[in-house]
Amino acid sequence: MKLYPSISRARARAGIMLVECLVYLGVFAVLLGIGYGTFYVCWDYSKALRYATDDITSALRAGERWRADIRSATGKITIETTAQGEQLRIPEGPPPSFTASGW
Repeated sequence: MKLYPSISRARARAGIMLVECLVYLGVFAVLLGIGYGTFYVCWDYSKALRYATDDITSALRAGERWRADIRSATGKITIETTAQGEQLRIPEGPPPSFTASGW
């Protein structure tokens, strides 16, 4: 014989609420794990993009130095074949002096 039937129903409902709380915590943990995983994937892509932009910037600066070297050439630019491979000669220094004595 049950003396307090309403109390047993309340306890049964409280048990279901505890299970629901555990389910919600599990769902939250799964979503949090997925969020962290996505964050770190994006973080890695962001670092890779930063490194790529650094490489592009370095290539642009090298191109600017190359153009400056070509513009500052004082003579004819030549390509010479040596034992090490082909070498590009860019003459630099004071421009050659021209005299009118031989004309």
